[in-house]
Amino acid sequence: MPLFGGSTVERLKARGDVKALIKCLCHLQDAATRREAVVALGELRAVEALDRLVLTLDDDHDNLAQYAAAALGKIGDLRALKPLLRIAAHSTCYSTKKAAAEALGALGAPALEVLDQVAADAQAAPAERETAAKVSRRIRA
Repeated sequence: MPLFGGSTVERLKARGDVKALIKCLCHLQDAATRREAVVALGELRAVEALDRLVLTLDDDHDNLAQYAAAALGKIGDLRALKPLLRIAAHSTCYSTKKAAAEALGALGAPALEVLDQVAADAQAAPAERETAAKVSRRIRA
């Protein structure tokens, strides 16, 4: 029996064992278990997993970045705003772009100041400016 797996991830989530869930995410090659750990961290709104989840935005294995973006949206920490904006603007995977944009929208009104700054910043990448403006309009609607 594997050390980590679906039932193990569920037990860790039930116990609220964020450190062990982060270990599942960091040390395993099994994509399904890593995905379950990401989802669990989002459902637990585990702010302490923020840095690891931001790193996971660049993981293209089995759409893990998509799940990481959704988890960051559930956590709702504004420190994830710029990494989510980068993914929403530049990811080549539609489902990941969509998840990142939805996560940005989930950050809500507190994100508006930064989104508006990025939208108006001539030094920002055009795709990031456009995405920031779209998300800002969606939050205000």
